[in-house]
Amino acid sequence: MKAKIIFVLCACFLLGSFLGLWLQDRAQDAKGIASGVWVGEFQLAGLSPEEAQELLTREYQRLFQRTLVIAHGDQTWQLEPEELGVKANLSNLVAEAYKVGREGNLLQRFLVRLQVKKQKLVLEPQLAVDEEKIAEIGAKLAAEIDRRPQNARLEVKGTKVEVVPSVSGKRVEVEKLPDFFKGAVLSPKEKHPLPVEVVSPSLTTEEVRSWGIREQIAGFATRFNPENTGRLKNIKIAAGKLDGFVLMPGEEFSFNKIVGNRGVKEGYAEAPVIIDGELVPGVGGGVCQVSSTLYNVILLAGLKASKRSHHSMPVSYLPIGRDAAVAYDYLDLRFKNTLSSALLFKTYVEGDRLRIALYGPSTKQEISLESIIEEEIPAGVEEKADPSLAPGTVKVLRQGVSGYRVKVWRVFKEGGKVKRRELISSDYYKPVSKIVIKGPEPEKKETVSETVSEEEI
Repeated sequence: MKAKIIFVLCACFLLGSFLGLWLQDRAQDAKGIASGVWVGEFQLAGLSPEEAQELLTREYQRLFQRTLVIAHGDQTWQLEPEELGVKANLSNLVAEAYKVGREGNLLQRFLVRLQVKKQKLVLEPQLAVDEEKIAEIGAKLAAEIDRRPQNARLEVKGTKVEVVPSVSGKRVEVEKLPDFFKGAVLSPKEKHPLPVEVVSPSLTTEEVRSWGIREQIAGFATRFNPENTGRLKNIKIAAGKLDGFVLMPGEEFSFNKIVGNRGVKEGYAEAPVIIDGELVPGVGGGVCQVSSTLYNVILLAGLKASKRSHHSMPVSYLPIGRDAAVAYDYLDLRFKNTLSSALLFKTYVEGDRLRIALYGPSTKQEISLESIIEEEIPAGVEEKADPSLAPGTVKVLRQGVSGYRVKVWRVFKEGGKVKRRELISSDYYKPVSKIVIKGPEPEKKETVSETVSEEEI
């Protein structure tokens, strides 16, 4: 009996609930938009689509008349929403709000309305902006705000090296501005921080300090004739390629790789170059003085050349045996950084002087170089006949140059005392013959004697 009573009560409850659902659904149809439905900060419960459209139109027109204040740091800018071309598609939004709790069967509609009433459903307004106007505004803001990062760098002061700290940059994230302005229009905040990202430098202060470059460890200078403008220009260009270059520990330096091709396109001029023991005009003349000066610097720094060639004859600006010929792309000067720190190259071209300095770890060693001529080989004379010359004419086509066998030693000292000597190179400069051209031998004049007879006296 009790079971029947319970069954009847449950059936009545279910019937009543279903009837309540039906009545609520009918009432909902009459009231309009379901309870708990919002668009942004505006509640639409019970409003008809027309009423909701009117409410939202009025409120969003008010929002679109509000001046926006955007900020970055201490800077602020004021913008009107109409400058951004902001629009809201309210019709679609109202239609979406009206559909809530009106789809599916009776039970489904009821459950949706029940959930929305408890948890609140906020539909975000569908705003649109003028992309071209946003791009123009973004460009103006970027011009005022953007700042390139500055890498840390080394600065030479006398014989010491200091690290100039890096500085971070910043960039307006223009790709985020459309969404940013949409949010700003709807936000009640008084100020809206611009999306600006920090741009880190590619070379930080800590990284440059870790290189361990502290002071000058070697320097060397050579002289040239500044009136030879072509040679001066070439020296400046090649030396400029080396200036500020940093060679990390374990890396190999290649003169040809750093300086590059030495042609007219690269700005090089014609100046005398040594080819087969002769000075002849050639584009890039003078570059070998840069490589030779650098060669002396690396020797004085305690480093060794892994690739080096001497000229076919001694050069005038260096002690014999201490030159380094280069020619792109087959004669190169190379050496490996075997020291504990990175190396910084600095070059100076002033007046008639080329100076190259190398900076690295602190050191107390003293290094000097000695060139010793072991043999001098006299130049021969090569005579050539030239029948086109006047008889008896003699011309020197090429001056002879003596040959040499030379050794270069590196001397290490500490406290002024020699600790050890190291053989650096044994070079052979082949003698260059003197070339003389001669014309034909002059004709010999015959002596004629006349006899005077007695009859003529």
